[in-house]
Amino acid sequence: LMRAHFYRQAGLLQSAESGYRRALRLEPSLANAWLGLAQVNLASQRFTAARRAVEKALKLQPNEPGICVMAGQVYLAMGERGRALTVLERGLAHAVSGPDRLQVLLALHQVHSLLNHHASASACLAEASRLAPGNPGVLEARAYFLERHQPRSTPGMKAWLRLLEARPRHAEAHLRIAENYLQRRQYHEALQFAERSYLLDQNLTIALYRRSQALVGLERLEEARNTLLECLKRVTRPETEDESLFGRCLGLVRQIEERLRRKAVKPQEKS
Repeated sequence: LMRAHFYRQAGLLQSAESGYRRALRLEPSLANAWLGLAQVNLASQRFTAARRAVEKALKLQPNEPGICVMAGQVYLAMGERGRALTVLERGLAHAVSGPDRLQVLLALHQVHSLLNHHASASACLAEASRLAPGNPGVLEARAYFLERHQPRSTPGMKAWLRLLEARPRHAEAHLRIAENYLQRRQYHEALQFAERSYLLDQNLTIALYRRSQALVGLERLEEARNTLLECLKRVTRPETEDESLFGRCLGLVRQIEERLRRKAVKPQEKS
């Protein structure tokens, strides 16, 4: 079982799954093995299998906070927010220790936020902050919460900066800070954070768009156009967000080309 845990933490999911299954063949009542199997299946996006495994663990230890948190994550992944809320509230009622209570509070905060229960989400976050004010998970939850309810605000900016102190390689924190600087027209700083965001996670194609906006602000138009063309190459999946990003990139490319055309015409007019 310990070896299976090691494999899972190392990202070797297939080996971890084999280890959990071997443990369960020897002892089917190992709740931690069912929990580990659920974690592997969730990470592999096998949601039905994850649900089956976590419900086995719940049957064996229905009030164990860690199992309740995992069940909540699985139910959320399957779109069952009400069921997630119920199991997490039960976990919170039995979470005595600080670490157990903290992880349940953060999970509950997430569910309440998704359900637009603003007061309950705030209460969970406030208690989590009292338990562990500098915990990276708490800082991350606060940053996302403020971004949702006070987008690109000064408190939000401070929250992202605090998160970045705790997690310097947090790509989205760099992206959100870049967006804040863009709003303030501080283009040098925006460029720095947008570039860092993309270096950390090249799936964040929107970081390329933010980089191009900063370059436009700095009047580096050809660099901005080249960045946008690279962004357009990477936006391939037919999803609403990507389609929207594609449209924004295309619109900005056209604006840049028009500005470059005007710049080229002016010297000719003078001559």
